[in-house]
Amino acid sequence: MSGTERGGATPEKTDVVVIGSGFGGAIAAYHLAAGGAKVVLLERGPWVASDEFEHDFLLGSSYTRIFDFVVGDGMSVLGGNCVGGGSVVYFAAMPRAPRFVFERAGNIGRRMWPAAIDRDALEPWYDRVAEALPIIRQDWNDVTYSGGLFAAACAHAGRTANPAPAAIDRELCTNCNWMMAGCRFDAKRSLLLNYLPAAVAHGAEIRPLHEVQHLSRTDDGGYRVHYNVIDDEDYRITAGGGTLDARLVVVAAGAGATPVILQRSEHALGPMPPAVGRYFSGNGERLNTASSTRRRSGRSSVWTGEARRTRPRRSARDPAW
Repeated sequence: MSGTERGGATPEKTDVVVIGSGFGGAIAAYHLAAGGAKVVLLERGPWVASDEFEHDFLLGSSYTRIFDFVVGDGMSVLGGNCVGGGSVVYFAAMPRAPRFVFERAGNIGRRMWPAAIDRDALEPWYDRVAEALPIIRQDWNDVTYSGGLFAAACAHAGRTANPAPAAIDRELCTNCNWMMAGCRFDAKRSLLLNYLPAAVAHGAEIRPLHEVQHLSRTDDGGYRVHYNVIDDEDYRITAGGGTLDARLVVVAAGAGATPVILQRSEHALGPMPPAVGRYFSGNGERLNTASSTRRRSGRSSVWTGEARRTRPRRSARDPAW
């Protein structure tokens, strides 16, 4: 059903449309709704509840429903595709960017970040998010066996490793090792548990399975968001579409989808800056594979002394126990 059909002869309107329900979109939606704006949040993926997350990789399971995997030329992108976005499928590590990160010039020969953004400018916002999620400081008693083993390898290489701050409720965590498939125990403090319900409490509306195609302008100087409604079973199939007018649009569809939406909108909004679609950066996580043994790693106290938790803790919340 289109926006025009929803409201009869008058196009559907709202104050703000937020595209994407991950960290960028959910936090913006909350603050705007809390400030009194009428907010509609459009999310391409489904709305999957905690008890729907499954511990397997079978096709059609929650694991394959909450990811979007795009194979490209020279780079492939694996991103969250559900309400909550990347917060549902990340590892909950919450380090703050070091100061030197903002001064990097890269291959463009100049500072890549806007002049107004540095660690000092972001510090109060880091504090606000840390309180809202919230974020905890781990010590070596909280680190898993594999994490302690990695720290031991760093020590043998003459490097240091520290437990990362994390958005985890340690009382609910079972160390089940299925964090990337969505946390069924609500131990990982994804946006499903904080910013999104808070935004809804302030009147924001979340519409899953709405994939934005492009933006155009309205006669009154606002924006028109053009979207397709995605089939709940097969994301390749559309089940209609529509438009939604707003005075403000927040495009927070991730580093993979946001440039695509902007580039598709050039015919209506005009040429995009040359940097749109370039200088890709992921969310800071890197997956590496390594094998080791207790003998090769040595008996470092980093992992054999304090970090001894090698088995998941039993939880009454887990129906599988």
